[in-house]
Amino acid sequence: MYQMPIHRPKVQFVAGIDPDLDKSGLVIYDRKENAWFCKTVTQYELQEIIISEYKAEEIEIFVESGWDNNGFFHIEKFPETWKDWDEDKKLKYIAKAATRVGENFGVGKSIVHILTANGFKVQTRPPKSAKWDTHTFKRATGLEKGYNEEIRDACRTMWDFK
Repeated sequence: MYQMPIHRPKVQFVAGIDPDLDKSGLVIYDRKENAWFCKTVTQYELQEIIISEYKAEEIEIFVESGWDNNGFFHIEKFPETWKDWDEDKKLKYIAKAATRVGENFGVGKSIVHILTANGFKVQTRPPKSAKWDTHTFKRATGLEKGYNEEIRDACRTMWDFK
Protein backbone atom coordinates (compact mmCIF):
# COMPACT_ATOMS: atom_id res chain seq x y z
CA MET A 1 0.00 0.00 0.00
CA TYR A 2 1.18 3.49 -0.83
CA GLN A 3 2.19 5.74 2.07
CA MET A 4 2.16 9.48 1.52
CA PRO A 5 5.50 11.12 2.33
CA ILE A 6 5.42 12.98 5.64
CA HIS A 7 6.58 16.38 4.38
CA ARG A 8 4.51 16.50 1.22
CA PRO A 9 1.91 19.28 1.38
CA LYS A 10 -1.57 18.35 0.21
CA VAL A 11 -2.81 20.10 -2.90
CA GLN A 12 -6.35 21.46 -3.12
CA PHE A 13 -7.78 18.87 -5.52
CA VAL A 14 -7.56 15.10 -5.80
CA ALA A 15 -8.95 13.25 -8.83
CA GLY A 16 -9.84 9.64 -9.45
CA ILE A 17 -10.30 8.23 -12.94
CA ASP A 18 -11.84 4.91 -13.96
CA PRO A 19 -10.86 4.62 -17.65
CA ASP A 20 -13.33 3.17 -20.12
CA LEU A 21 -13.51 3.04 -23.91
CA ASP A 22 -16.90 4.76 -24.10
CA LYS A 23 -17.12 6.94 -21.00
CA SER A 24 -14.68 7.12 -18.11
CA GLY A 25 -15.62 7.89 -14.54
CA LEU A 26 -14.10 11.17 -13.30
CA VAL A 27 -14.30 12.26 -9.67
CA ILE A 28 -12.57 15.39 -8.40
CA TYR A 29 -12.65 16.26 -4.71
CA ASP A 30 -11.94 19.81 -3.54
CA ARG A 31 -10.27 19.46 -0.15
CA LYS A 32 -10.63 23.16 0.64
CA GLU A 33 -14.34 23.45 -0.17
CA ASN A 34 -15.26 19.83 0.70
CA ALA A 35 -16.98 19.66 -2.70
CA TRP A 36 -17.33 16.87 -5.27
CA PHE A 37 -17.34 16.86 -9.07
CA CYS A 38 -18.60 13.53 -10.45
CA LYS A 39 -19.18 12.86 -14.13
CA THR A 40 -18.81 10.18 -16.78
CA VAL A 41 -16.90 11.67 -19.70
CA THR A 42 -15.25 10.74 -22.97
CA GLN A 43 -11.47 10.64 -23.10
CA TYR A 44 -11.45 14.01 -24.87
CA GLU A 45 -13.80 15.63 -22.32
CA LEU A 46 -11.69 14.27 -19.46
CA GLN A 47 -8.53 15.80 -20.91
CA GLU A 48 -10.28 19.11 -21.57
CA ILE A 49 -11.67 19.35 -18.04
CA ILE A 50 -8.39 18.58 -16.30
CA ILE A 51 -6.01 20.44 -18.62
CA SER A 52 -8.14 23.59 -19.01
CA GLU A 53 -9.60 23.89 -15.51
CA TYR A 54 -6.75 22.80 -13.22
CA LYS A 55 -3.10 23.68 -12.77
CA ALA A 56 -0.72 20.74 -12.51
CA GLU A 57 0.57 21.87 -9.12
CA GLU A 58 -2.92 22.01 -7.54
CA ILE A 59 -4.24 18.53 -8.35
CA GLU A 60 -3.26 14.94 -7.60
CA ILE A 61 -4.53 12.42 -10.15
CA PHE A 62 -5.04 8.69 -9.58
CA VAL A 63 -5.97 6.40 -12.47
CA GLU A 64 -7.36 2.93 -11.91
CA SER A 65 -4.91 0.61 -13.67
CA GLY A 66 -6.25 -2.86 -14.23
CA TRP A 67 -3.11 -3.57 -16.26
CA ASP A 68 -1.18 -3.54 -12.97
CA ASN A 69 -3.04 -6.67 -11.80
CA ASN A 70 -1.02 -9.89 -11.93
CA GLY A 71 -3.62 -11.88 -13.83
CA PHE A 72 -6.74 -11.68 -15.94
CA PHE A 73 -9.61 -11.32 -13.47
CA HIS A 74 -12.04 -9.28 -15.53
CA ILE A 75 -14.64 -11.93 -16.26
CA GLU A 76 -16.61 -11.88 -13.03
CA LYS A 77 -18.83 -14.78 -13.98
CA PHE A 78 -19.71 -16.65 -17.11
CA PRO A 79 -23.25 -16.64 -18.53
CA GLU A 80 -25.59 -19.22 -17.02
CA THR A 81 -25.70 -21.13 -20.32
CA TRP A 82 -21.88 -21.35 -20.51
CA LYS A 83 -21.80 -25.08 -19.82
CA ASP A 84 -24.06 -25.69 -22.84
CA TRP A 85 -21.86 -23.75 -25.28
CA ASP A 86 -19.54 -25.47 -27.72
CA GLU A 87 -15.81 -24.73 -27.56
CA ASP A 88 -15.93 -22.27 -30.48
CA LYS A 89 -18.61 -20.12 -28.82
CA LYS A 90 -16.69 -20.12 -25.53
CA LEU A 91 -13.48 -19.02 -27.27
CA LYS A 92 -15.30 -16.20 -29.09
CA TYR A 93 -16.80 -15.02 -25.80
CA ILE A 94 -13.40 -14.99 -24.08
CA ALA A 95 -11.76 -13.24 -27.05
CA LYS A 96 -14.44 -10.54 -27.07
CA ALA A 97 -14.07 -9.97 -23.32
CA ALA A 98 -10.28 -9.82 -23.62
CA THR A 99 -10.57 -7.30 -26.47
CA ARG A 100 -12.81 -5.02 -24.38
CA VAL A 101 -10.42 -5.23 -21.44
CA GLY A 102 -7.44 -4.46 -23.69
CA GLU A 103 -9.21 -1.45 -25.20
CA ASN A 104 -9.96 -0.09 -21.73
CA PHE A 105 -6.34 -0.61 -20.71
CA GLY A 106 -5.29 1.35 -23.81
CA VAL A 107 -7.60 4.23 -22.86
CA GLY A 108 -6.18 4.28 -19.33
CA LYS A 109 -2.59 4.27 -20.53
CA SER A 110 -3.39 7.05 -23.02
CA ILE A 111 -4.94 9.17 -20.26
CA VAL A 112 -1.85 8.69 -18.09
CA HIS A 113 0.45 9.55 -21.01
CA ILE A 114 -1.45 12.66 -22.13
CA LEU A 115 -1.86 14.12 -18.64
CA THR A 116 1.79 13.41 -17.79
CA ALA A 117 2.89 15.03 -21.06
CA ASN A 118 0.91 18.12 -20.00
CA GLY A 119 2.80 18.37 -16.71
CA PHE A 120 0.35 16.63 -14.39
CA LYS A 121 1.54 14.15 -11.79
CA VAL A 122 -0.42 10.96 -12.36
CA GLN A 123 -0.28 7.82 -10.25
CA THR A 124 -1.75 4.49 -11.25
CA ARG A 125 -3.60 2.29 -8.78
CA PRO A 126 -4.68 -1.29 -9.35
CA PRO A 127 -8.42 -1.78 -8.85
CA LYS A 128 -9.63 -2.81 -5.44
CA SER A 129 -11.42 -6.12 -5.27
CA ALA A 130 -14.56 -4.96 -3.46
CA LYS A 131 -16.93 -2.75 -5.42
CA TRP A 132 -18.89 0.03 -3.79
CA ASP A 133 -22.64 -0.18 -4.15
CA THR A 134 -24.85 2.92 -4.21
CA HIS A 135 -25.48 2.84 -0.46
CA THR A 136 -21.77 2.55 0.42
CA PHE A 137 -20.87 5.37 -1.99
CA LYS A 138 -23.52 7.74 -0.60
CA ARG A 139 -22.56 6.95 3.00
CA ALA A 140 -18.83 7.48 2.33
CA THR A 141 -19.14 10.69 0.31
CA GLY A 142 -22.21 12.26 1.88
CA LEU A 143 -23.65 12.78 -1.60
CA GLU A 144 -27.37 12.31 -2.22
CA LYS A 145 -26.92 10.48 -5.51
CA GLY A 146 -25.36 7.01 -5.83
CA TYR A 147 -24.06 7.55 -9.39
CA ASN A 148 -22.98 4.71 -11.66
CA GLU A 149 -20.26 2.08 -11.31
CA GLU A 150 -17.70 4.16 -13.25
CA ILE A 151 -18.08 7.09 -10.85
CA ARG A 152 -17.96 4.84 -7.79
CA ASP A 153 -14.82 3.08 -9.09
CA ALA A 154 -13.15 6.43 -9.83
CA CYS A 155 -13.95 7.56 -6.30
CA ARG A 156 -12.53 4.38 -4.78
CA THR A 157 -9.34 4.91 -6.79
CA MET A 158 -8.65 8.24 -5.07
CA TRP A 159 -10.41 7.61 -1.75
CA ASP A 160 -7.29 6.73 0.30
CA PHE A 161 -5.79 10.11 -0.68
CA LYS A 162 -8.86 12.28 -0.09
